[in-house]
Amino acid sequence: MLGKKRGNNYVVDKENNIAKIELKRKNKESIWTIIDLEDLERVIIFPYTWFAKYNKSIEGYYAVASQYIPELGRSRPIHLY
Repeated sequence: MLGKKRGNNYVVDKENNIAKIELKRKNKESIWTIIDLEDLERVIIFPYTWFAKYNKSIEGYYAVASQYIPELGRSRPIHLY
């Protein structure tokens, strides 16, 4: 099953009990992350868009969303674990 949530496409693989979420990369090809199917609903209702952010220390990518905090006047990253 193919679906879409605010800014992210996702594919449900019921046979393997997982969901794959598309993460956009700035001016590059998208990459996909995999989550347990039981966590999909929480990811779908999360009000922000997930994207891929490179982390030099692990030489890989994290699924990250930026949450704007009005009191701070800036955004903070939220990592998908």
